[in-house]
Amino acid sequence: MMVIAIPIRDKEPVSLGLHPLMTKVLFPVALLSLLFAAGCGGGSGGPTPPPSGNFSKSSLNGQYAYRLTGLVYTSPTTASSYAEAGTFTADGNGNITAGVDDLLVAGSAISTTNTTGNYSVNNDGTGSIQLNNAGLGTVTLAITLVSSNKLYLIEQDAANTFGVAELQSSSTLGTTPSGNFTFRIHDQGIASRAGAFTVNAGAIAGSEDVLAGGLLDNGTGNPLSITGSLATPSGGRGSGSFSDGVSTVQFIYYVVDANNIRILRTDSGIVSLGRAETQSGTFTSNAAFSGSYAFGSRADDSNANGGINGQNTVGVIVADGNGNITGGSYDAVIDGNPVSAVSINSGTYTVFTDGSVVATFTTSTGATITQIFWLVSSSRAFFLTNDSTKYEDGIADLQQSSSFTTASLSGQYAFVMDGYIVNSANIDRIGWINGDGSGNMSWFEGVNNTGSYAVPGTLTGTYAASGANGRITATINGLSQANNDLVFYMVSTSKAYILQDVSGYEIIGAMDLQ
Repeated sequence: MMVIAIPIRDKEPVSLGLHPLMTKVLFPVALLSLLFAAGCGGGSGGPTPPPSGNFSKSSLNGQYAYRLTGLVYTSPTTASSYAEAGTFTADGNGNITAGVDDLLVAGSAISTTNTTGNYSVNNDGTGSIQLNNAGLGTVTLAITLVSSNKLYLIEQDAANTFGVAELQSSSTLGTTPSGNFTFRIHDQGIASRAGAFTVNAGAIAGSEDVLAGGLLDNGTGNPLSITGSLATPSGGRGSGSFSDGVSTVQFIYYVVDANNIRILRTDSGIVSLGRAETQSGTFTSNAAFSGSYAFGSRADDSNANGGINGQNTVGVIVADGNGNITGGSYDAVIDGNPVSAVSINSGTYTVFTDGSVVATFTTSTGATITQIFWLVSSSRAFFLTNDSTKYEDGIADLQQSSSFTTASLSGQYAFVMDGYIVNSANIDRIGWINGDGSGNMSWFEGVNNTGSYAVPGTLTGTYAASGANGRITATINGLSQANNDLVFYMVSTSKAYILQDVSGYEIIGAMDLQ
């Protein structure tokens, strides 16, 4: 991180101052994504709880919207980034009865095909989905269910991808979204976007902050106005576009429910996924941003693997409700170099009436950082970092406790992780983490290492709360060769952001209590 300028705004502040599917892309290719996995084996570390769960095939029932991202390989050493999204319908008995898949590979136009398939679910929530696609081939995904409404995904065959699927509300599949939304879109290696818009009878109007070409908001320092439209969706899938006066964003969107939209950008040559969530609350004072917010973010920089995912960060930032940043900490791996338990010292912030928050603070490393948050509500925000050397954006959630201990991580959590071993491999992980609340952990994962999928078995380890701010560190035997392999920042006892805190690794993820 580096010294960066504070944006100046002219508006008034509030009061207070790929998978086998790629066998079709002109010649045989395989998909890939991002993440880490390492050796087999277990180890000691005290008793660990057995896997648990009451999942079955019936746990997947209904229409789901999914999204994946990764890399597509045109040779063993040449890859292009891609993004993919779509829908599938599970019948509760192991069959995928209908689906549509939208795929965009860098440099190519959008490809849309239909799918059918089958799936399996184990009692611990793990399993697999096979999507059969006449145009793209057969895709096999490893899955872990959080619940019947949400499951994590990675590629299980000769490719790497990672993502998530969410149950779509049947009552909104044909309804155009309406109301106020906060959004975030990451254009891989090109731009970070966050903002808010209103949809009224399909018309979009709002504003966004965008960091592109090393400039915030095209050099103006003020959010750019956006206008556009959404077409009425069919089967939970629709199209839309908006312009900020500098560029136009065209996309396909997938309706999860009345409050949640998922986005796949369709502009040729730009690989991009995003999301929009209903914005709630009024932002009339700095009190709208108050408390301790756990966050996770990813950044593309010029030193990254192909310019993608060079920096991963998890942490907590503390706002006092009166315009002051009063503390926090973060852990990051920057181009393979870890920085651990960095303190956020002090700073200031201003909440604006559109829900944007400009915060500037210093850290124990001597850096000055400016971040722009767009509030979904007072308890959740999307953000980007104003830094001309990278494209960083993420999500921040208000912590649901003022005190986290080792006992706060207790039970079985579904997780997904994704990233790189620098200059070596692309890796995805999926599975479950089980903590006993007393410092003993078991870890079950499926791992895709550069297109080779394996299940190392159940690993064991230990964990402990480390300082304040909901920070928990863990060592999993057989996962890597370093201590404190993992850092968790807890949002609550049921959710956390995860970082692989080891030199040479660029791996980040999230977990949710099953």
